[in-house]
Amino acid sequence: MIACYVTSILQCMDVFSTWQRAFIAAYSMNTYNKSMQQLSALAFLPVHEINAQRLKPLFPPVAEGLLKWWEDNYVLGKLGNNEVRAEPKFPLDLWSAYAMFNSNQPRTTNAVEAWHSRFHRLIGADHVGIFRTIVAFQREQAATDR
Repeated sequence: MIACYVTSILQCMDVFSTWQRAFIAAYSMNTYNKSMQQLSALAFLPVHEINAQRLKPLFPPVAEGLLKWWEDNYVLGKLGNNEVRAEPKFPLDLWSAYAMFNSNQPRTTNAVEAWHSRFHRLIGADHVGIFRTIVAFQREQAATDR
């Protein structure tokens, strides 16, 4: 019984290492690397210009599965049984940074991280109870209202 589990684990490790070698080899190909950059660059286009179909002819065959996954989850939505697409998991306006850059919104989460750091110092501990947290929120609100 244990030998069966060990064999299964070793087979999984072999499959993973084979996949990893293939992926690393594919990523080192110039066309694959450029395709990944183009896919990432879609976030900087206006929402109405985002179209993964535009990238399809530029993608190497080894990356077609990734492009389909990207279309299903980020651009078009999954194709259902009745040939109707569902809404994508992540709507375009959620992940497209184009509008954010043009409206002078912050490009990082530095303000949130700074507040979290300040609040952590205000509480003074890693794990606190609800009442201590409420008191800390009240102090923070009072400091903000001044």
